[in-house]
Amino acid sequence: MGVTKRLIQLDPVNRTHLGWYTCTAHNAVNQLSSEGAFLDVIYGPDNPVITVEPLGFTEEGFGASEREEVTLSCLAASNPPSLYVWLHDHTRVHAGPTYVIASAGRAHTGLYTCLARNSRLDTHTQTSVQLTVYWEPLRSPTCWTMATIRDQFIMLSCEWPGGEPPAVLSWLDEQEQPLGSSSSSPAIYLLQAQEDLAGREFTCRGTHPLRAPDPLCRLRLEAPQLAVAEPRVSVLEGEEAWLGCALLAGLPPAQLLWLGPQRRQVEPGTLGFTLHSEGTQLRLSVQGADPARHGGTYQCMARNALGNSSRSVLLEVLRYPAPPNVTISRLTYGRRRSEVQLQWAVRGPGNLTGFLVQQRASVPGLGAGAWETVAGDIEPESRGRRLGGLDPGVRYGFRVLALNHRTAGHPSEVKTPADPPFSAYTAVLGAAGAGMVVATVASLLVFQYAARHPDTFPCTEPSPTTPGSDPAQESMEPPVNVTITVTAAP
Repeated sequence: MGVTKRLIQLDPVNRTHLGWYTCTAHNAVNQLSSEGAFLDVIYGPDNPVITVEPLGFTEEGFGASEREEVTLSCLAASNPPSLYVWLHDHTRVHAGPTYVIASAGRAHTGLYTCLARNSRLDTHTQTSVQLTVYWEPLRSPTCWTMATIRDQFIMLSCEWPGGEPPAVLSWLDEQEQPLGSSSSSPAIYLLQAQEDLAGREFTCRGTHPLRAPDPLCRLRLEAPQLAVAEPRVSVLEGEEAWLGCALLAGLPPAQLLWLGPQRRQVEPGTLGFTLHSEGTQLRLSVQGADPARHGGTYQCMARNALGNSSRSVLLEVLRYPAPPNVTISRLTYGRRRSEVQLQWAVRGPGNLTGFLVQQRASVPGLGAGAWETVAGDIEPESRGRRLGGLDPGVRYGFRVLALNHRTAGHPSEVKTPADPPFSAYTAVLGAAGAGMVVATVASLLVFQYAARHPDTFPCTEPSPTTPGSDPAQESMEPPVNVTITVTAAP
Protein backbone atom coordinates (compact mmCIF):
# COMPACT_ATOMS: atom_id res chain seq x y z
CA MET A 1 0.00 0.00 0.00
CA GLY A 2 1.21 3.53 -0.57
CA VAL A 3 0.37 6.61 1.44
CA THR A 4 1.71 10.11 0.70
CA LYS A 5 1.07 11.47 4.12
CA ARG A 6 3.50 11.65 6.95
CA LEU A 7 1.08 9.80 9.24
CA ILE A 8 -0.69 6.45 8.61
CA GLN A 9 -3.71 5.60 10.73
CA LEU A 10 -5.10 2.01 10.57
CA ASP A 11 -8.53 1.94 12.11
CA PRO A 12 -9.65 -0.71 12.56
CA VAL A 13 -6.65 -2.87 12.11
CA ASN A 14 -7.16 -6.32 10.60
CA ARG A 15 -5.09 -9.29 9.55
CA THR A 16 -4.48 -7.78 6.13
CA HIS A 17 -2.45 -5.01 7.78
CA LEU A 18 0.11 -7.47 9.05
CA GLY A 19 3.55 -6.98 7.53
CA TRP A 20 6.57 -4.64 7.07
CA TYR A 21 6.16 -0.93 6.74
CA THR A 22 8.85 1.52 5.32
CA CYS A 23 8.85 5.35 5.27
CA THR A 24 10.46 6.98 2.20
CA ALA A 25 11.25 10.72 1.71
CA HIS A 26 12.44 12.20 -1.54
CA ASN A 27 12.91 15.53 -3.36
CA ALA A 28 14.10 16.49 -6.80
CA VAL A 29 17.65 15.76 -5.94
CA ASN A 30 17.61 12.82 -3.53
CA GLN A 31 15.52 10.00 -1.89
CA LEU A 32 15.97 8.33 1.49
CA SER A 33 14.12 5.38 3.12
CA SER A 34 13.81 4.43 6.75
CA GLU A 35 14.42 1.04 8.20
CA GLY A 36 11.42 -1.25 7.98
CA ALA A 37 8.92 -1.62 10.82
CA PHE A 38 6.94 -4.88 11.23
CA LEU A 39 3.28 -4.70 12.23
CA ASP A 40 2.15 -7.95 13.88
CA VAL A 41 -1.64 -8.29 13.94
CA ILE A 42 -2.97 -10.85 16.47
CA TYR A 43 -6.18 -12.62 15.38
CA GLY A 44 -8.02 -15.88 15.31
CA PRO A 45 -8.53 -18.62 15.44
CA ASP A 46 -11.10 -18.81 12.71
CA ASN A 47 -13.51 -21.77 12.58
CA PRO A 48 -11.46 -24.85 11.75
CA VAL A 49 -11.80 -26.58 8.39
CA ILE A 50 -11.58 -30.42 8.50
CA THR A 51 -10.60 -32.52 5.51
CA VAL A 52 -10.75 -36.34 5.34
CA GLU A 53 -8.66 -38.59 3.11
CA PRO A 54 -9.55 -40.73 1.29
CA LEU A 55 -12.56 -38.64 0.51
CA GLY A 56 -15.88 -40.40 0.90
CA PHE A 57 -19.20 -38.77 1.64
CA THR A 58 -22.28 -40.05 3.43
CA GLU A 59 -25.58 -38.46 4.27
CA GLU A 60 -24.23 -37.64 7.72
CA GLY A 61 -20.64 -36.79 6.88
CA PHE A 62 -17.64 -38.80 5.77
CA GLY A 63 -17.22 -42.51 5.23
CA ALA A 64 -14.34 -44.96 5.12
CA SER A 65 -13.98 -48.69 4.65
CA GLU A 66 -12.98 -51.06 7.40
CA ARG A 67 -9.18 -51.64 7.68
CA GLU A 68 -8.52 -48.53 5.55
CA GLU A 69 -6.08 -45.75 6.58
CA VAL A 70 -7.95 -42.54 7.30
CA THR A 71 -6.35 -39.08 7.71
CA LEU A 72 -8.22 -36.21 9.34
CA SER A 73 -6.66 -32.72 8.93
CA CYS A 74 -7.68 -29.53 10.69
CA LEU A 75 -6.78 -25.92 9.76
CA ALA A 76 -7.89 -22.72 11.52
CA ALA A 77 -6.43 -19.33 10.49
CA SER A 78 -4.80 -17.70 13.51
CA ASN A 79 -1.89 -15.48 14.56
CA PRO A 80 -0.04 -16.91 16.33
CA PRO A 81 -0.79 -20.30 14.71
CA SER A 82 -3.51 -22.34 16.42
CA LEU A 83 -2.93 -25.20 18.81
CA TYR A 84 -5.08 -28.22 17.85
CA VAL A 85 -6.73 -30.99 19.88
CA TRP A 86 -8.82 -33.87 18.43
CA LEU A 87 -11.81 -35.37 20.27
CA HIS A 88 -13.62 -38.62 19.42
CA ASP A 89 -17.12 -38.63 20.90
CA HIS A 90 -15.95 -36.01 23.44
CA THR A 91 -12.86 -38.02 24.41
CA ARG A 92 -9.41 -36.59 23.63
CA VAL A 93 -7.53 -38.83 21.22
CA HIS A 94 -4.79 -36.63 19.65
CA ALA A 95 -3.00 -33.26 19.80
CA GLY A 96 -1.94 -31.66 16.53
CA PRO A 97 -3.47 -30.57 13.26
CA THR A 98 -3.48 -34.07 11.69
CA TYR A 99 -4.99 -37.27 13.16
CA VAL A 100 -4.18 -40.53 11.34
CA ILE A 101 -6.19 -43.75 11.86
CA ALA A 102 -3.88 -46.47 10.57
CA SER A 103 -6.57 -49.18 10.22
CA ALA A 104 -10.12 -48.04 10.57
CA GLY A 105 -12.39 -50.31 12.58
CA ARG A 106 -15.99 -50.29 13.71
CA ALA A 107 -14.97 -48.64 16.96
CA HIS A 108 -13.68 -45.62 15.03
CA THR A 109 -17.15 -44.67 13.87
CA GLY A 110 -18.37 -41.54 15.61
CA LEU A 111 -18.17 -37.77 15.95
CA TYR A 112 -14.73 -36.18 15.53
CA THR A 113 -14.16 -32.64 16.83
CA CYS A 114 -11.19 -30.36 16.10
CA LEU A 115 -10.49 -27.72 18.76
CA ALA A 116 -8.33 -24.71 17.70
CA ARG A 117 -6.82 -22.36 20.33
CA ASN A 118 -5.01 -19.00 20.08
CA SER A 119 -2.49 -18.97 22.90
CA ARG A 120 -2.07 -15.15 22.84
CA LEU A 121 -5.73 -14.32 22.92
CA ASP A 122 -6.76 -17.53 24.74
CA THR A 123 -9.66 -17.96 22.33
CA HIS A 124 -11.10 -21.24 21.03
CA THR A 125 -13.03 -22.41 18.02
CA GLN A 126 -14.15 -25.90 17.00
CA THR A 127 -15.65 -27.90 14.16
CA SER A 128 -17.07 -31.47 14.16
CA VAL A 129 -17.61 -34.07 11.45
CA GLN A 130 -19.25 -37.51 11.53
CA LEU A 131 -17.06 -40.40 10.39
CA THR A 132 -18.72 -43.70 9.51
CA VAL A 133 -16.59 -46.80 9.05
CA TYR A 134 -18.22 -49.18 6.61
CA TRP A 135 -18.01 -52.98 7.20
CA GLU A 136 -19.52 -55.93 5.44
CA PRO A 137 -22.31 -58.08 6.83
CA LEU A 138 -21.29 -61.56 7.92
CA ARG A 139 -21.00 -64.24 5.24
CA SER A 140 -23.98 -64.19 2.83
CA PRO A 141 -27.77 -63.98 3.07
CA THR A 142 -29.63 -66.99 4.48
CA CYS A 143 -33.20 -67.73 3.54
CA TRP A 144 -35.90 -70.14 4.70
CA THR A 145 -39.60 -70.67 4.43
CA MET A 146 -42.40 -71.81 6.69
CA ALA A 147 -46.16 -72.12 6.53
CA THR A 148 -48.44 -69.98 8.63
CA ILE A 149 -51.26 -71.33 10.77
CA ARG A 150 -53.47 -73.85 8.93
CA ASP A 151 -51.14 -73.69 5.90
CA GLN A 152 -52.97 -70.69 4.44
CA PHE A 153 -49.81 -68.78 3.50
CA ILE A 154 -46.17 -69.55 2.78
CA MET A 155 -43.77 -67.07 4.34
CA LEU A 156 -40.46 -66.40 2.57
CA SER A 157 -37.83 -65.08 4.98
CA CYS A 158 -34.34 -63.76 4.27
CA GLU A 159 -31.71 -62.53 6.69
CA TRP A 160 -28.28 -60.93 6.32
CA PRO A 161 -27.39 -59.43 9.71
CA GLY A 162 -24.63 -56.98 10.52
CA GLY A 163 -22.83 -54.54 8.28
CA GLU A 164 -22.61 -50.78 8.10
CA PRO A 165 -24.60 -49.50 6.47
CA PRO A 166 -27.10 -52.37 6.87
CA ALA A 167 -27.60 -54.54 3.82
CA VAL A 168 -30.68 -54.10 1.68
CA LEU A 169 -32.62 -57.30 0.86
CA SER A 170 -35.22 -57.96 -1.80
CA TRP A 171 -37.17 -61.02 -3.00
CA LEU A 172 -37.28 -61.87 -6.72
CA ASP A 173 -39.42 -64.33 -8.67
CA GLU A 174 -38.20 -66.70 -11.40
CA GLN A 175 -38.14 -63.81 -13.90
CA GLU A 176 -36.04 -61.78 -11.42
CA GLN A 177 -38.89 -59.38 -10.89
CA PRO A 178 -39.09 -57.89 -7.40
CA LEU A 179 -41.72 -59.17 -5.01
CA GLY A 180 -42.77 -56.33 -2.76
CA SER A 181 -40.34 -53.64 -1.68
CA SER A 182 -36.74 -53.88 -0.52
CA SER A 183 -35.95 -53.72 3.16
CA SER A 184 -33.18 -54.21 5.66
CA SER A 185 -32.68 -57.56 7.32
CA PRO A 186 -34.89 -59.51 7.73
CA ALA A 187 -36.96 -59.38 4.55
CA ILE A 188 -40.30 -61.25 4.59
CA TYR A 189 -42.77 -61.93 1.79
CA LEU A 190 -46.06 -63.88 2.00
CA LEU A 191 -47.39 -66.17 -0.75
CA GLN A 192 -50.89 -67.60 -0.96
CA ALA A 193 -50.49 -71.36 -0.46
CA GLN A 194 -51.45 -73.37 -3.54
CA GLU A 195 -50.23 -76.57 -5.16
CA ASP A 196 -48.94 -74.91 -8.35
CA LEU A 197 -46.17 -73.29 -6.30
CA ALA A 198 -44.43 -76.66 -6.12
CA GLY A 199 -41.23 -76.55 -8.17
CA ARG A 200 -41.03 -72.75 -8.36
CA GLU A 201 -37.83 -70.96 -7.32
CA PHE A 202 -37.52 -67.69 -5.42
CA THR A 203 -34.36 -65.62 -4.87
CA CYS A 204 -33.29 -63.28 -2.10
CA ARG A 205 -30.76 -60.68 -3.26
CA GLY A 206 -28.56 -58.76 -0.84
CA THR A 207 -27.01 -55.38 -1.62
CA HIS A 208 -24.15 -53.69 0.24
CA PRO A 209 -21.63 -51.03 -0.89
CA LEU A 210 -18.67 -53.19 0.14
CA ARG A 211 -19.84 -56.41 -1.52
CA ALA A 212 -19.79 -57.00 -5.24
CA PRO A 213 -21.41 -58.79 -6.93
CA ASP A 214 -24.61 -58.95 -4.94
CA PRO A 215 -24.88 -62.24 -3.03
CA LEU A 216 -27.97 -64.41 -3.61
CA CYS A 217 -29.96 -67.01 -1.69
CA ARG A 218 -32.39 -69.31 -3.52
CA LEU A 219 -35.39 -71.37 -2.40
CA ARG A 220 -37.27 -74.03 -4.37
CA LEU A 221 -40.70 -74.91 -3.02
CA GLU A 222 -41.51 -78.64 -3.09
CA ALA A 223 -44.20 -81.04 -1.96
CA PRO A 224 -42.87 -83.62 0.52
CA GLN A 225 -41.14 -86.82 -0.61
CA LEU A 226 -40.64 -89.81 1.69
CA ALA A 227 -38.63 -93.00 1.98
CA VAL A 228 -38.91 -95.83 4.51
CA ALA A 229 -36.00 -97.85 5.84
CA GLU A 230 -37.71 -101.22 5.19
CA PRO A 231 -41.15 -101.80 3.67
CA ARG A 232 -41.52 -105.06 5.64
CA VAL A 233 -40.39 -105.64 9.23
CA SER A 234 -40.64 -108.99 11.04
CA VAL A 235 -40.01 -109.55 14.75
CA LEU A 236 -40.76 -112.31 17.23
CA GLU A 237 -43.50 -111.79 19.76
CA GLY A 238 -42.38 -109.76 22.76
CA GLU A 239 -39.38 -108.22 21.04
CA GLU A 240 -38.85 -104.60 19.94
CA ALA A 241 -39.55 -103.50 16.36
CA TRP A 242 -38.17 -100.37 14.65
CA LEU A 243 -39.95 -98.65 11.75
CA GLY A 244 -37.92 -95.91 10.03
CA CYS A 245 -39.10 -93.04 7.84
CA ALA A 246 -37.07 -90.19 6.30
CA LEU A 247 -38.07 -86.94 4.59
CA LEU A 248 -36.14 -86.67 1.32
CA ALA A 249 -37.52 -83.31 0.19
CA GLY A 250 -40.17 -80.82 1.08
CA LEU A 251 -40.26 -77.03 1.41
CA PRO A 252 -41.85 -75.54 3.48
CA PRO A 253 -40.68 -78.15 6.02
CA ALA A 254 -43.11 -81.04 6.24
CA GLN A 255 -44.63 -82.53 9.37
CA LEU A 256 -43.94 -86.26 9.82
CA LEU A 257 -46.29 -88.66 11.59
CA TRP A 258 -47.12 -92.37 11.82
CA LEU A 259 -50.55 -93.99 11.42
CA GLY A 260 -51.21 -97.36 13.03
CA PRO A 261 -52.98 -100.37 11.52
CA GLN A 262 -56.33 -98.81 12.50
CA ARG A 263 -55.45 -95.64 10.51
CA ARG A 264 -55.14 -93.63 13.70
CA GLN A 265 -52.19 -91.41 14.52
CA VAL A 266 -49.67 -93.14 16.75
CA GLU A 267 -49.37 -91.38 20.08
CA PRO A 268 -46.11 -91.91 22.01
CA GLY A 269 -46.44 -93.66 25.33
CA THR A 270 -49.51 -95.70 24.33
CA LEU A 271 -49.56 -99.43 23.55
CA GLY A 272 -45.77 -99.60 23.77
CA PHE A 273 -45.16 -96.96 21.05
CA THR A 274 -42.23 -94.52 21.23
CA LEU A 275 -41.35 -91.88 18.60
CA HIS A 276 -37.74 -90.80 17.97
CA SER A 277 -37.25 -87.64 15.88
CA GLU A 278 -33.74 -87.12 14.47
CA GLY A 279 -33.45 -84.29 11.95
CA THR A 280 -35.45 -85.30 8.88
CA GLN A 281 -36.12 -88.81 10.24
CA LEU A 282 -38.96 -90.10 12.40
CA ARG A 283 -38.46 -93.59 13.82
CA LEU A 284 -41.22 -95.59 15.50
CA SER A 285 -40.31 -98.05 18.25
CA VAL A 286 -42.78 -100.83 19.09
CA GLN A 287 -41.88 -102.44 22.39
CA GLY A 288 -43.21 -105.81 23.52
CA ALA A 289 -44.59 -106.59 20.06
CA ASP A 290 -47.93 -108.38 20.19
CA PRO A 291 -49.58 -109.93 17.11
CA ALA A 292 -53.07 -108.79 18.03
CA ARG A 293 -52.22 -105.22 19.03
CA HIS A 294 -49.24 -104.34 16.86
CA GLY A 295 -49.31 -106.46 13.74
CA GLY A 296 -50.48 -104.82 10.49
CA THR A 297 -49.71 -102.05 8.01
CA TYR A 298 -48.36 -98.72 9.24
CA GLN A 299 -48.35 -95.47 7.26
CA CYS A 300 -45.61 -92.83 7.46
CA MET A 301 -47.09 -89.51 6.33
CA ALA A 302 -45.58 -86.12 5.51
CA ARG A 303 -47.62 -82.98 4.92
CA ASN A 304 -46.86 -79.34 4.09
CA ALA A 305 -48.73 -76.43 2.52
CA LEU A 306 -48.10 -77.77 -1.01
CA GLY A 307 -49.30 -81.38 -0.57
CA ASN A 308 -48.70 -84.63 1.26
CA SER A 309 -47.02 -88.00 0.78
CA SER A 310 -47.16 -91.41 2.49
CA ARG A 311 -45.32 -94.74 2.54
CA SER A 312 -46.44 -98.09 3.98
CA VAL A 313 -44.57 -100.48 6.26
CA LEU A 314 -45.88 -103.97 7.07
CA LEU A 315 -45.10 -105.14 10.60
CA GLU A 316 -45.27 -108.90 11.11
CA VAL A 317 -45.19 -110.13 14.70
CA LEU A 318 -44.25 -113.82 14.62
CA ARG A 319 -45.04 -116.22 17.41
CA TYR A 320 -42.42 -118.54 18.87
CA PRO A 321 -42.75 -122.23 17.93
CA ALA A 322 -45.12 -124.22 20.11
CA PRO A 323 -43.47 -125.90 23.10
CA PRO A 324 -43.83 -129.64 23.78
CA ASN A 325 -46.97 -131.09 25.34
CA VAL A 326 -47.31 -131.70 29.07
CA THR A 327 -49.06 -134.52 30.96
CA ILE A 328 -49.88 -134.63 34.67
CA SER A 329 -48.22 -137.65 36.26
CA ARG A 330 -49.34 -137.13 39.87
CA LEU A 331 -51.90 -134.97 41.64
CA THR A 332 -52.71 -135.77 45.29
CA TYR A 333 -54.19 -133.96 48.25
CA GLY A 334 -52.27 -133.36 51.43
CA ARG A 335 -53.56 -134.72 54.78
CA ARG A 336 -55.83 -131.73 55.38
CA ARG A 337 -56.97 -131.34 51.75
CA SER A 338 -55.84 -127.67 51.75
CA GLU A 339 -52.87 -128.30 49.48
CA VAL A 340 -51.95 -130.55 46.60
CA GLN A 341 -48.74 -132.05 45.29
CA LEU A 342 -48.55 -131.77 41.48
CA GLN A 343 -46.06 -133.47 39.20
CA TRP A 344 -45.91 -133.48 35.40
CA ALA A 345 -43.91 -134.81 32.49
CA VAL A 346 -42.95 -133.38 29.08
CA ARG A 347 -43.84 -135.26 25.91
CA GLY A 348 -42.34 -134.59 22.49
CA PRO A 349 -39.68 -132.21 21.11
CA GLY A 350 -39.62 -128.43 21.21
CA ASN A 351 -38.12 -125.49 23.06
CA LEU A 352 -39.60 -124.30 26.31
CA THR A 353 -38.83 -121.44 28.67
CA GLY A 354 -41.13 -122.30 31.56
CA PHE A 355 -44.46 -123.64 32.78
CA LEU A 356 -47.63 -122.32 34.31
CA VAL A 357 -50.27 -124.11 36.38
CA GLN A 358 -53.96 -123.25 36.24
CA GLN A 359 -56.80 -124.31 38.51
CA ARG A 360 -60.57 -124.16 38.24
CA ALA A 361 -62.99 -124.47 41.16
CA SER A 362 -66.26 -126.37 40.84
CA VAL A 363 -68.94 -125.38 43.36
CA PRO A 364 -72.05 -127.60 43.61
CA GLY A 365 -75.01 -125.85 42.05
CA LEU A 366 -72.86 -123.18 40.35
CA GLY A 367 -70.82 -125.27 37.96
CA ALA A 368 -67.18 -124.89 37.02
CA GLY A 369 -65.53 -121.49 37.34
CA ALA A 370 -62.99 -119.81 35.08
CA TRP A 371 -59.41 -120.94 34.82
CA GLU A 372 -56.96 -118.93 36.89
CA THR A 373 -53.19 -119.11 36.96
CA VAL A 374 -51.93 -120.16 40.38
CA ALA A 375 -48.26 -120.65 39.51
CA GLY A 376 -46.29 -118.88 36.78
CA ASP A 377 -42.67 -118.25 35.92
CA ILE A 378 -41.82 -121.86 36.72
CA GLU A 379 -38.31 -122.77 35.64
CA PRO A 380 -38.06 -125.00 32.56
CA GLU A 381 -36.13 -127.60 34.58
CA SER A 382 -38.92 -127.96 37.16
CA ARG A 383 -41.33 -130.92 37.00
CA GLY A 384 -43.37 -130.43 40.16
CA ARG A 385 -45.02 -127.85 42.38
CA ARG A 386 -46.78 -127.81 45.76
CA LEU A 387 -49.90 -125.63 45.75
CA GLY A 388 -51.69 -124.46 48.88
CA GLY A 389 -54.56 -122.25 49.93
CA LEU A 390 -57.31 -124.68 48.82
CA ASP A 391 -60.78 -124.93 50.30
CA PRO A 392 -61.37 -128.52 51.46
CA GLY A 393 -65.06 -128.19 50.58
CA VAL A 394 -64.44 -127.23 46.96
CA ARG A 395 -63.65 -129.58 44.12
CA TYR A 396 -60.73 -128.39 41.97
CA GLY A 397 -59.45 -129.20 38.53
CA PHE A 398 -55.83 -128.59 37.52
CA ARG A 399 -53.94 -128.37 34.23
CA VAL A 400 -50.35 -127.51 33.20
CA LEU A 401 -49.13 -125.59 30.13
CA ALA A 402 -45.61 -125.35 28.74
CA LEU A 403 -44.34 -121.95 27.54
CA ASN A 404 -41.90 -120.92 24.81
CA HIS A 405 -41.50 -117.25 25.66
CA ARG A 406 -45.04 -115.95 25.05
CA THR A 407 -46.29 -118.96 23.12
CA ALA A 408 -48.22 -121.43 25.26
CA GLY A 409 -48.51 -125.09 24.34
CA HIS A 410 -51.63 -127.24 24.46
CA PRO A 411 -52.98 -127.56 28.01
CA SER A 412 -52.50 -130.88 29.68
CA GLU A 413 -55.48 -133.04 30.52
CA VAL A 414 -57.57 -131.73 33.39
CA LYS A 415 -57.21 -133.72 36.60
CA THR A 416 -58.70 -133.50 40.06
CA PRO A 417 -56.58 -134.27 43.13
CA ALA A 418 -56.72 -137.76 44.60
CA ASP A 419 -56.70 -138.63 48.30
CA PRO A 420 -53.33 -139.61 49.67
CA PRO A 421 -52.73 -143.45 49.67
CA PHE A 422 -53.79 -145.37 52.92
CA SER A 423 -50.94 -146.98 54.99
CA ALA A 424 -52.19 -150.09 57.04
CA TYR A 425 -48.87 -150.62 58.75
CA THR A 426 -48.96 -147.14 60.15
CA ALA A 427 -52.55 -147.58 61.37
CA VAL A 428 -51.78 -150.87 63.13
CA LEU A 429 -48.73 -149.44 64.82
CA GLY A 430 -50.75 -146.47 65.95
CA ALA A 431 -53.56 -148.61 67.39
CA ALA A 432 -51.16 -150.95 69.18
CA GLY A 433 -49.27 -148.10 70.70
CA ALA A 434 -52.46 -146.49 71.93
CA GLY A 435 -53.67 -149.80 73.45
CA MET A 436 -50.45 -150.31 75.33
CA VAL A 437 -50.64 -146.84 76.81
CA VAL A 438 -54.25 -147.35 77.95
CA ALA A 439 -53.48 -150.77 79.46
CA THR A 440 -50.52 -149.43 81.37
CA VAL A 441 -52.55 -146.57 82.79
CA ALA A 442 -55.37 -148.96 83.84
CA SER A 443 -52.97 -151.32 85.61
CA LEU A 444 -51.47 -148.49 87.58
CA LEU A 445 -54.92 -147.38 88.67
CA VAL A 446 -55.85 -150.90 89.86
CA PHE A 447 -52.68 -151.29 91.87
CA GLN A 448 -53.20 -147.89 93.45
CA TYR A 449 -56.78 -148.79 94.38
CA ALA A 450 -55.71 -152.12 95.89
CA ALA A 451 -53.07 -150.47 97.98
CA ARG A 452 -55.58 -148.04 99.46
CA HIS A 453 -58.31 -150.71 100.06
CA PRO A 454 -56.62 -153.89 101.27
CA ASP A 455 -59.93 -155.30 102.51
CA THR A 456 -61.16 -155.42 98.98
CA PHE A 457 -58.20 -157.51 97.93
CA PRO A 458 -57.46 -159.75 101.06
CA CYS A 459 -54.09 -161.33 101.36
CA THR A 460 -54.58 -165.11 102.22
CA GLU A 461 -51.81 -166.89 104.08
CA PRO A 462 -51.75 -170.71 104.53
CA SER A 463 -53.17 -171.78 108.00
CA PRO A 464 -51.17 -173.97 110.23
CA THR A 465 -51.95 -177.58 109.68
CA THR A 466 -51.96 -180.42 112.06
CA PRO A 467 -50.31 -183.60 111.27
CA GLY A 468 -52.52 -185.90 109.42
CA SER A 469 -54.79 -183.21 108.18
CA ASP A 470 -55.48 -182.73 104.45
CA PRO A 471 -54.86 -179.24 103.17
CA ALA A 472 -57.41 -179.67 100.48
CA GLN A 473 -60.02 -180.22 103.10
CA GLU A 474 -59.38 -176.90 104.81
CA SER A 475 -62.15 -174.35 104.60
CA MET A 476 -61.34 -171.43 102.19
CA GLU A 477 -63.00 -168.00 101.48
CA PRO A 478 -64.69 -167.68 98.15
CA PRO A 479 -62.48 -165.81 95.51
CA VAL A 480 -63.19 -162.21 94.42
CA ASN A 481 -63.48 -161.61 90.66
CA VAL A 482 -62.01 -158.28 89.25
CA THR A 483 -62.63 -157.47 85.62
CA ILE A 484 -60.30 -154.94 83.83
CA THR A 485 -61.52 -153.71 80.48
CA VAL A 486 -58.94 -152.29 78.06
CA THR A 487 -60.18 -150.43 75.02
CA ALA A 488 -57.77 -149.77 72.21
CA ALA A 489 -58.39 -146.97 69.82
CA PRO A 490 -58.72 -148.20 66.27
